[in-house]
Amino acid sequence: MAINASIMEVKVKTRLIVLAGLFLLLLAGGIRAEVVAVGDYGFHIRVQTELPVDKSAAWEQFVHPARWWSESHSWFGSRENFMLDPVAGSCFCESLGDKSVLHLTVSTVVPGEKLIMLGGWAPCRRWV
Repeated sequence: MAINASIMEVKVKTRLIVLAGLFLLLLAGGIRAEVVAVGDYGFHIRVQTELPVDKSAAWEQFVHPARWWSESHSWFGSRENFMLDPVAGSCFCESLGDKSVLHLTVSTVVPGEKLIMLGGWAPCRRWV
């Protein structure tokens, strides 16, 4: 029973965090966000925005998370620890020495157009 309560607590917190984050993004203006699906074990959101750069420049920035990722959302305290190889089967990962976290797995890549990643965001999981 404690396990189910723990899972429920994480799910509720996760949903509240996602909804709060989407609200803040919408306040920023120029960003469209929608909850596509919500299930017992996860959620699917779509966030879109227009950028004043061409696709190749946006892609180049996006696939280098160390250039833009917030250090406050790092397990190991530095954006320099993030890596993303835009190849199906690779990962959006974070590492420091012998410690590492696989945040998401890259499932689909159309360079300059689309990058789909699957998995559970580490902030939605507990550190053990």
